[in-house]
Amino acid sequence: MGKANLYNARGAALVPKLFSDNGGWNEKSNLQKIEENIRIELMTSRGTQPGNPNMGSDIYKFLKYGKTSATASMIRYEIDRVFEEKFPELSIDRIDIEYEHVTIRIYLYYRIEYSNIASNVTLEFINGEGGTE
Repeated sequence: MGKANLYNARGAALVPKLFSDNGGWNEKSNLQKIEENIRIELMTSRGTQPGNPNMGSDIYKFLKYGKTSATASMIRYEIDRVFEEKFPELSIDRIDIEYEHVTIRIYLYYRIEYSNIASNVTLEFINGEGGTE
């Protein structure tokens, strides 16, 4: 029997890049996946995913309310709701919101519960209405 090529094998297998050289998890890959999941969840309009009406957030709905502190509060509340529902293992440390012309940038600082791992995600929403400041 010849040697098995693990990288071209079919069926259940472990992906080598998820593990570090010392046998632990490669945290960078895991953080990249968490960041990707956060982006997908927050930047998908709620109710637009076929078969999964609860996926996504209502952030795009709030963009039409303008560049006010009330809008920022609604966005923060929506992010909190999504994190409670979809990412219970993550805890939000801070959410900063910056308005620039027709763009809203959200700086989201979070940490993984029961660990010393903290990271951040920057989201950029462009209000399709155009317009003036």
